[in-house]
Parts: sequence; C-alpha cells; structure tokens
Amino acid sequence: MTMETLVRLRLAGRGDVLDRIELVLAAPDIDIDLFGAQMVTLGMMKHPITVLVSSDDPALKVSSRLASRRMRLGLADVHDPAIQKFALNTGIRIVDITQMATDDPAHSRYIGMISGEAGISPGNNPFDGMRNAGAFVFNQVGGVFQGIGGVLAE
Repeated sequence: MTMETLVRLRLAGRGDVLDRIELVLAAPDIDIDLFGAQMVTLGMMKHPITVLVSSDDPALKVSSRLASRRMRLGLADVHDPAIQKFALNTGIRIVDITQMATDDPAHSRYIGMISGEAGISPGNNPFDGMRNAGAFVFNQVGGVFQGIGGVLAE
C-alpha cells in the first residue's frame, strides 16, 4: 500500500477503510517533505503510521544523493527535535532501529524484527500496545521501545 492510496481513500471519503489500516513503512524511500504534504491531506489516522528508520542505511543515503540531497523519510533522526515535532504534528510513530543487531544489510534491518533476530518472538507484533505517535528508539535489550521527546496521547 502506498501513501498515494491512503490519500485517495481519504479524498474518496473512505475513513471507514482507513480506520482498519495499521501501516508500517520499513526504510521508506520517500522525500520527507512529500510525505509531510501527503499527511496533511490524509490527516490523523486511527492507528498511527509506524515508520522504521535507520541513520546508517546505505541504500537511502544513495537515494538521497540522487535526489539532489533531498532527505529520505527512512533516514530521519529521532533525536532531532524537528523530527520529533514532525512525528507529533503528523500523528506518526518514527522508530529508530539503527542499533538493532542483524546479519542483513542495513536496508533490510527491519527483517530482524519479524524473523526473531531482534529478540522479538516471530509472529508477535512488536508494536502491540504502542498506540502513541512520536519518536522512539528500539532498545535491543528487552526488545522495547524508548520514547524520545514528547509523545502524543492516544
């Protein structure tokens, strides 16, 4: 599912469909300004969109250079107050998984969350119970999320 599809559903008045969607964008190669503009049209989702980011993603760094150094959403730095504010204003969860150990290349690090490499049992949703928007860091020890900056209430 793409952001364009979500925007089209909103414009078509299909909030009923949007309310059932729980979307995770893993290492999204999208211009952060374009994403922000799409979120303005989309508005707050019942279930915040989760964005998995990694500051050392080599594929996204190349993409950023090829796009005239336009910031890719998948490279967002959760420690940057502007990114924290962006997460709260758009009602999304940005989760930094940079520190997650993996045998996969950095661009595939999110696979560790699904495969069990990150200490999360395969088949379990690591986001269950995390219903707030904001900026988070995945803490490898204990497999939990640590909030960074402010967090938007449910």
